[in-house]
Amino acid sequence: MDRFNNNCTIERINLFRDVKDSNTETLIGIAQQKSYKKYSYVYNPQSEAETIYFLLEGRIKICSYNEIGKELIKTIHYPGDMFGEDGLLEQKNYEDYAQAMDKGIKVLAIGTNDFKKFLCNNPSLSIRLSSRIGSKLKAAQKRIENFIFKSARSRIIDFIKDIAKKQGQPIGYEVLIKNFLTHNEIASLIGTSRQTVTIVLNELKKSNQIHIDRKNVLVRDIENLQ
Repeated sequence: MDRFNNNCTIERINLFRDVKDSNTETLIGIAQQKSYKKYSYVYNPQSEAETIYFLLEGRIKICSYNEIGKELIKTIHYPGDMFGEDGLLEQKNYEDYAQAMDKGIKVLAIGTNDFKKFLCNNPSLSIRLSSRIGSKLKAAQKRIENFIFKSARSRIIDFIKDIAKKQGQPIGYEVLIKNFLTHNEIASLIGTSRQTVTIVLNELKKSNQIHIDRKNVLVRDIENLQ
């Protein structure tokens, strides 16, 4: 756990883009950089929600476990994302697990109280933060609607399109998605079975809409994926 002094690091966080230099210096003074190994937990449920996290490298999944111990993935965060904002919502403890999905995970950690003070002195950033939290709530509502109204196949295709937008690399009309999730992880995230995910992906591969190579997926035409 180290202090950092690189302004470029701050600029990698979506929320902090375009902040004034004076505010950047304040952030540098209150933030710490932390690293996590693959499968390690950034925080656990019921631990005190005293830190806000901003992802710099790798992926973090937010999950919980049901009564029989099955993992339920609620969302996956990518570099630039904020997570662990429970304390900002006046919750004393985290409700979920935050687990590292890759090697060499790096995050910025800011104490909840320090961040609240910083927001009080930066009203424009507070408005931006409120908008982002509102977007997260809308996304959660949309996910519930999808569970009710969309078929498993449609949810899988929506997932591929969403992850392609977030981390895909355009190659002409095609999009390369590296480090694609396991079938179990996709199933947990969209609320279906691993077998259904396997069947749908195989159908998309057979129709030449996608190509799967180990952990990578190449989407032939993202706009017409169906």
